[in-house]
Amino acid sequence: MDRNRLAGVSGEEQVRRARQSAADRGLLPDEQDPEIAQAMDAVRAVNLDEVTLRFVDVMFIEWHTETVEGPDTEQDVRRVPSERVVHLCATPTVEQELDAIELFEQRAEMSKRQQLDAMTRLVLGVWQLTEPAMTVQRLRAGLSVAKIVRLFMDFFGQTTRR
Repeated sequence: MDRNRLAGVSGEEQVRRARQSAADRGLLPDEQDPEIAQAMDAVRAVNLDEVTLRFVDVMFIEWHTETVEGPDTEQDVRRVPSERVVHLCATPTVEQELDAIELFEQRAEMSKRQQLDAMTRLVLGVWQLTEPAMTVQRLRAGLSVAKIVRLFMDFFGQTTRR
């Protein structure tokens, strides 16, 4: 809009003209555009001075190898599980949330295996914020499918419901 045409015009009239200009160009006003309205509702729902980090405790199984004496006095190796509780920061990064939204939008075209692999990678990414040395192999060995899905929903459920 031309600033000279707005000189001496009331604020209400400026708003009316801006809305009319947007309507003339086929644009919806902010409150009528469903995506913008949804985004604004999400912003209004969050009180920024109350946002804190979230944490979750997860029972995790670590597998260790130990050497034992086998039959005929030969050495055998066996895997031994041990449990530990991991205190994870459950607050994903913006990039991770965007990846979760993308996964949510593409899930109809993915097999169950592809969906689980993608959810596992996202859970791993959040896990690595607390424990950078965690690998996908250790994560899959230490958690059940149900726990991976539950962690995914805990980390990204709010994001994918929008």
